[in-house]
Amino acid sequence: MTSQDIVFVAVGELDQKSVESALRRSVYTLRDYSFTKNIPVRIAFCSLMNRDDIQLSFYNLDDFAFKSGTSYFASSGKIGLYDFLDERHGGPLPLVVYLGGGKSSVTEKAVYVSVKENEGQNIPKKIEKALNRPSPLKQKVLLWTEVACLGLFAIICGVVSYKIKHNPVKINPNVVQKDKIDYVRVYTGDGDRLILRVAGEEDAPEIMRINEDEVLARLSDNGVWTEVEYHGLHGYVHSQWLKTTYEKNEKTYTVNEYNYEITDTAALYAFGKAALEQGYTELGTSYIKKAADANLISAKWELYKQNNDVGLLKEIDKAENTYEEKLITYYEKRADVEEKVNNKKTLADKFRRMAFEQRQNESAIKRQAAKKLSEYYMNKGDVHKAAEYYETAIERGLKGDDDYMYNLAKKLDPNLQSAESRKWYEKTSYYDPYYYWW
Repeated sequence: MTSQDIVFVAVGELDQKSVESALRRSVYTLRDYSFTKNIPVRIAFCSLMNRDDIQLSFYNLDDFAFKSGTSYFASSGKIGLYDFLDERHGGPLPLVVYLGGGKSSVTEKAVYVSVKENEGQNIPKKIEKALNRPSPLKQKVLLWTEVACLGLFAIICGVVSYKIKHNPVKINPNVVQKDKIDYVRVYTGDGDRLILRVAGEEDAPEIMRINEDEVLARLSDNGVWTEVEYHGLHGYVHSQWLKTTYEKNEKTYTVNEYNYEITDTAALYAFGKAALEQGYTELGTSYIKKAADANLISAKWELYKQNNDVGLLKEIDKAENTYEEKLITYYEKRADVEEKVNNKKTLADKFRRMAFEQRQNESAIKRQAAKKLSEYYMNKGDVHKAAEYYETAIERGLKGDDDYMYNLAKKLDPNLQSAESRKWYEKTSYYDPYYYWW
């Protein structure tokens, strides 16, 4: 069966949070399209920015939302985008979504949607419209309908925006009253994370995603949505993914207030990130530090982005037996069990993909750490150390920057005659073999 490919392209000066937010806004639109059209959907991402610090784990986009057969892949840079489009044969044209605005130069090989940085709310509708493009005749019929609905849509958006603005998410550890609540554990059965929303509605803004096995304080439950507290974050989750018991050492225990603490390293990091996004810098940073202390290099990278601590970069560069590696081992073992014992190949493939993406994410962070260390030593005037770290970054998959490598070569030897200088010069597109002949 042919698949519908969607390529998200970051342009301009976007940050990690903006890109992830745009993708998360799109995920359910793509899921619904996949189900309705009975066609697998594949997602790609590449960056056309001058920066290389946008790193994505597609596991964070909840691959459970897509039907079986969906695959994820990533490419980097304009060359990766064009190579991907050139290799396609048949099937529907890919949809290229430009995050940050811009026009497409691939109109013959793909259709495109341009989303400016302040249009994040509109990205699902833009994608849906592009994927379900009507015939020319229907377009004329629908034109005036769209115009007529525009005013009503603006009013609704205004009301929703007002509601969200005047009902902000608040962290308040004192909200939970122990005599009025009980405790429940998140259980999806396949490692997926549970979305905590500001209201019990499918389209309500997302606060964070809570890892499986985490314990929540349950305040109320209408059978579909459960009102909960998660260490001061108040919101709503789907009731079907909650349990009141848990298994340990082949015994069944009841979830209680003594389970209500965050101990899992990945959960510490997820909560810390959510607190940061809500503006609680001190609280969020404290949880991220706990995750970093457990050798989660994603947490160390987050801390580095906050304070540019070179020591953290060195820790990341030399990190061994990381928490990410423990997750990879767990996912791979879980995949074997699901396939060989439970005969669930689809679920096994999912865990293998999660292991692959975790490995890619760890590699990307280590690559960026080596690149940043190279830049640090370059600014310090230690060119040999800068060259050493940049070599490491390239070995980890960095696509070398011509200007930077040429600058390295010239600083090592202004005449480009030494072996080390020539090595870097020859890596650039500026290399001219006749330079040495003359």
